[in-house]
Amino acid sequence: MEKEQKKSPVSKETRLNQVISAQTNFAELAELFRIASLQAKQLDGTLQQINQFQIKTNISV
Repeated sequence: MEKEQKKSPVSKETRLNQVISAQTNFAELAELFRIASLQAKQLDGTLQQINQFQIKTNISV
């Protein structure tokens, strides 16, 4: 049988820093999702304009 390794105690300061780091990471991730959503909406609008232009071109041909 393998001996269990004892976990070294983690200081409260280290835990607090890890929580703050995690909160920052989540906030940054949320901001990236917000930006991605805006870009997706802009792309959708651009694609709709392209499709409308192609439809008008096809009708006039």
